[in-house]
Amino acid sequence: MPLYPPCLFRRDTSRRTSARDWLVLALVVGSAVLGACSARPPSARTIDWLLGTPSPSAPAQPTASAPLIYYVGMDGLKVYSEPRTVAAILARLSLHQKVYCYKIERAYAYVKVEETELLGWVDKARLISRLPPQPVSAPQEVPEKGRGRGTDSGDTKRRQTTEQAAKLNDPERFRTES
Repeated sequence: MPLYPPCLFRRDTSRRTSARDWLVLALVVGSAVLGACSARPPSARTIDWLLGTPSPSAPAQPTASAPLIYYVGMDGLKVYSEPRTVAAILARLSLHQKVYCYKIERAYAYVKVEETELLGWVDKARLISRLPPQPVSAPQEVPEKGRGRGTDSGDTKRRQTTEQAAKLNDPERFRTES
């Protein structure tokens, strides 16, 4: 099967081009255009380059003078003496403990624990940049005046919905066993 409609390069134009021939031609031209566009390197002269500001797509890199702040995203996160899992374990960190990241090497981050001043390497994938929102406490129920004890004023339904909301905001339901 040719890669172009056969009637384009023949002298006999009485034969009509089939839909399949046009589809093949469209696919070939589309592939060539996409290939040319993706092979072209992005322009180095962007507005960020002209202004001398870092690109927002580039992730922030930690330095000794300006470490990045992270929180432990997994209870019992191991702190290693070297950036390898076979290295000696120095400690285990608790969930949402604050750490300062000074260096990133492959999949490990060199961190200092805020409370203990412990320095070591942790799995960077287990760190989070922000703490999750705190669960909303259930509102206090206020008895309504003027209603008798025997009537159902919707308090039962309200109590059930506040209990359901408290269960949804419970961070313990996201905990996984490792």
